[in-house]
Amino acid sequence: RLTREVLPGVTTVIAFELTSAAVAADIVAENVRSRAFQNVAPMTVRRFTTAPSCAAATYVSRDGLLITSYLAIRGADSITLAGVSQPVRIAAHDVAGDLAVLHIGGTRTDSLAVAANIADGQSAWAVRLTDCRTAAEARVRVTQWNSRPTGRLQLSDIPAGATIGSMLFDVEGRLTGVWSSGNSGVAPPKTAALIATTCASVNEPSFGFGNALG
Repeated sequence: RLTREVLPGVTTVIAFELTSAAVAADIVAENVRSRAFQNVAPMTVRRFTTAPSCAAATYVSRDGLLITSYLAIRGADSITLAGVSQPVRIAAHDVAGDLAVLHIGGTRTDSLAVAANIADGQSAWAVRLTDCRTAAEARVRVTQWNSRPTGRLQLSDIPAGATIGSMLFDVEGRLTGVWSSGNSGVAPPKTAALIATTCASVNEPSFGFGNALG
């Protein structure tokens, strides 16, 4: 409720920047959550002389492409996905952007779309993996998208217990960012651009894969 004293000869202009109640909602529907979790791939990352670590990737195409953070796979000697027997290869990476695209053989019947836009104040959910298997969500808000459209998403909090490489998904189940640490995430345009470039390369006969990253 806003009140304002009306003064003769004075014009007051009030501008509102409102966030949709649906977008800012703090509850995600069960079917949306379930589908998001089905497209999360728990992965075990092994590095020389260190214990295996848990990370997360997300299916973003039906050609077996997954997105994760570069920090999640940096220096990896091998990567395995839970329930996947095919070898996992690093198809592309962006060190400065903190992104990596992984590829496995075969096709899928589902994957998550990348959100076209993010509203300041909207809710987002990161994924945490108990024992690197059981998925649960950690809700935060996107307080600001710095330096649109290429900057990073500023989050209200560090997602509680989130797994490195986790996606951020919105109330409609679209991928809105990738998280690796702190209270920020990679914005959609960088994610979409790297996925598109990798998809194009996958269909070329000369397509090759990277190996372990240093």
